[in-house]
Amino acid sequence: MTSVQEKLLETLQDLNYEDLEKFKHVLQYTRMKKDLPRIPRQRLETADRDKMVKLMMETYGQQSVEVTEEVLKKMNRKDLVERLSELTLGLSEEHPSKPIKNEVTMTSVQEKLLETLEDLSYGELEQFKLVLQRTRTKKGLPRMSRQRMETADRDGIVEMMMEIYRQQSVEVTSEVLMEMNRSDLVKRLSDFSSGSKAGHHFALECGTAASAYSTEQRRGPSGSLELEGCGSIIKDSSDWTKLEPEVNSAGADEAPTYSLQSEAGHFECSVSGLRWICKGKVRFQYHFSSVEEHMERINSMQYMPAGPLMNITVLAGKLDEVHLPHWICIDDNPTILDKFAVLHIDDCGDVVENVSEVTSSHVKLCEPVFSLKMAILRFLGLLVEIYCNVLIYKTDTDFLTLHAYLIPRDPGLQQVISYLTINTNNNQI
Repeated sequence: MTSVQEKLLETLQDLNYEDLEKFKHVLQYTRMKKDLPRIPRQRLETADRDKMVKLMMETYGQQSVEVTEEVLKKMNRKDLVERLSELTLGLSEEHPSKPIKNEVTMTSVQEKLLETLEDLSYGELEQFKLVLQRTRTKKGLPRMSRQRMETADRDGIVEMMMEIYRQQSVEVTSEVLMEMNRSDLVKRLSDFSSGSKAGHHFALECGTAASAYSTEQRRGPSGSLELEGCGSIIKDSSDWTKLEPEVNSAGADEAPTYSLQSEAGHFECSVSGLRWICKGKVRFQYHFSSVEEHMERINSMQYMPAGPLMNITVLAGKLDEVHLPHWICIDDNPTILDKFAVLHIDDCGDVVENVSEVTSSHVKLCEPVFSLKMAILRFLGLLVEIYCNVLIYKTDTDFLTLHAYLIPRDPGLQQVISYLTINTNNNQI
């Protein structure tokens, strides 16, 4: 056990069982706030003090001290914050050459890569991650952790690349930027590498990229704000072929399953608004699920539901893109575009995925992996407007009585309300 681990464990010894569980809970959203790698929820939930400290050290390294201090502050345990500060101060005096705080001394290559990526907007940075995964596969390079990549900021991306690709990081970065049509940044890297004191030479071709990317914000045909990326533009609803799904109901109390199949093209389900793009024949099914049992976890992550929770299963073929519907009004508030994400729920836990694009009605995922998925929105201090449907029912009585419901544009929730009201002698009008 390292000295840092010992000090962290010594500090956490004063937490009782309830405080320890609270520490784990607060740690999850502190990690998300600081864009740190994710500790698997299952491992964290079953961990005792020793294992939890070990998990933090494996995941955060020396930054574990800073994260622990933040969590303890949120728990209002200033006594333990002060103790940890005193312990780490004494440790830094004993080992002045190894400070406790995470002070990273970057190489000149790291510094130049970070300086280059600083010129990428939020949308371009998300594109960079996606194109980087393809470039890695094409060049047969070692695999990068998808989870770490999805949550990484600029510093995190550069650190991961340097860990895995070393000096080859410059060449890989240049290839990615070329595919994004950012030849200006490629040239900057080329100038740096040709004059590098390390004597390494990188052949960087500054020709025309095969695929042109742009993250310039623009107004789409419908007047909604759109972001371009992933090599394609989200099309207006008029450019999507609407398909009627086949509905299969197993029983009156069970949610119906919707089945769809299509050839290559751009399609939209007439029931859910789900959109997909495929290059060949595809067949899949989905059903709506209740978000109620997941709400506590979603709120603890400081997100709110932004669309219906759907369980999608691909039966044949491949969906190259999927566009999940959302009900957030963004036309007058484009600043919330970077607050969108997609929640992925499976037996291994919850994963928050970055989206490639946002339009007034959908969020886009490239090469998606399916299970339970829904659009979510980070709500920290946000006041947002949502699109709603009004459902009106009349009772089967002699006197006219109307029951009105204002709900988000969630076909799954509408099904539940319709089932409950119609089965209590109400009729929708």
